[in-house]
Amino acid sequence: MTHRLSYVMGDVFIFDIDGCIMPNIFPLIKESKTDGGHISQEIVKKASDISLFPEFIEFYKQNCAQCQAVYFITGRKRKYYGKITESQLEPLKIYKDYIIKHFPDNKPHILKEYFHWKAKNIKDIMNQWSQDSVRFHIFDDLIDLFPIISKEILPIVKNFNCQLIQEKDDWIHIMNMEL
Repeated sequence: MTHRLSYVMGDVFIFDIDGCIMPNIFPLIKESKTDGGHISQEIVKKASDISLFPEFIEFYKQNCAQCQAVYFITGRKRKYYGKITESQLEPLKIYKDYIIKHFPDNKPHILKEYFHWKAKNIKDIMNQWSQDSVRFHIFDDLIDLFPIISKEILPIVKNFNCQLIQEKDDWIHIMNMEL
């Protein structure tokens, strides 16, 4: 049995994609890069066959339909994964539209740089909203990101929470608690 969380119209949701709302495609990609660093069409096809966790879709339907905004911030580069990402997230549009922020195509995937890029994007999103009337809910599968987010946005924003999601069953747990 699922329960609707007590979110209000002033809520803004920020989600990671890989390893959070769906299985992580990066291990599949890492194993299959060619010597030139390019990704084969076979891998692109396999990655596009991976879909959202049904538990996440249910969470999204119950909790995001009436919120102010939804953002997806991903380590996926638009030039490789833009179309795949849009296709994978498409089922969510019937409940609430969203904005996708991709990792810059020209940057290397270095974890420290990725964390700072992500924290900066979250801060930029928060700066677009009135801090007095919005709560921010951040969901990610990498716990090491949360202290960087907190350092980056505190004391500017006080009304936010970070939730660690590392498997699809975590969405069931989140739906059964109040954030």
